[in-house]
Parts: sequence; C-alpha cells; structure tokens
Amino acid sequence: MLIAYLVALRIRESSDNHDQRSNGVVAAAVTDLRAYCDESITHDKAPNIFCIAGWVAHASEWRDFDKEWQRALKAEGLIEFKAAQYAGGRGEYGGRGRPDCERVWKRFASILRAMRSVGFATILDLDAYEGLATVFKAKRQPKYHDP
Repeated sequence: MLIAYLVALRIRESSDNHDQRSNGVVAAAVTDLRAYCDESITHDKAPNIFCIAGWVAHASEWRDFDKEWQRALKAEGLIEFKAAQYAGGRGEYGGRGRPDCERVWKRFASILRAMRSVGFATILDLDAYEGLATVFKAKRQPKYHDP
C-alpha cells in the first residue's frame, strides 16, 4: 500500500535575527520549505516494515520541478510516472521497449537531480516498535484522567 503525502512546513524567523557569519547583516526572514513523502508498509511478510522517504525543497524549487515534470509527462504521453511500474513494464508503460524505458527513466531522473533538494528516508521495524511500546506503556506513570 502506497500513500503519497504533500506536507507543507513553514519556518518563520523574525527579521531582527542576525547571521553571525555575515558580520551582523540581517539574514533572510522567511523560508518556505515543502516535502514530498511516500510511505510503504509490508503486509503479511516478515519482517513487518514501515518506510517513509522523500525530498525537501523550497517552494520555488517545487514550482520549477512541477513545470519540468509536467512538460516531460506530456512529451512522453504519460499521465504520471511511477518508477516501480515503469521498471516492471506494467500499466501504461507495458508497451515500451527496453531502450525507450531507459531513455524515459533517465529523463525523469535528470529532472530530480537538477532540483536543489535534500532527500531523506527512514525505516521502522513495526514488530520491534510494538514490543518496545508495550514495555514503555507498562513503565509509564499514569496521569490524571489517563486510562
């Protein structure tokens, strides 16, 4: 099961903050960061793993990225680009030959590489997490009106 999330993170600093490295000159006041994340979870397999990964970039980078991405989709006659389906030749990608698949893959990868962003990923073993959660819940001091 894959669910995509678009998370908007806004970091605001007051304009009277000084950047020590710029000899007291007032630094930029507002940063608008956004993240695109995709999560995946194993079902009926051992180990039971949850993974979330994505990219964080400034909103202006995402606007530029989206323009390029949409241009590439239109040029390739695609509605969306799903790497796993593309690699497996499934869905709307089924009729493409290997050389065409590699060319299109490289095109979309180059759009990602051109973006100024930071990638991240984290994995959680859900069975281990549940085991630890049980231990911590047993040791936790109940609070007022806490079940």
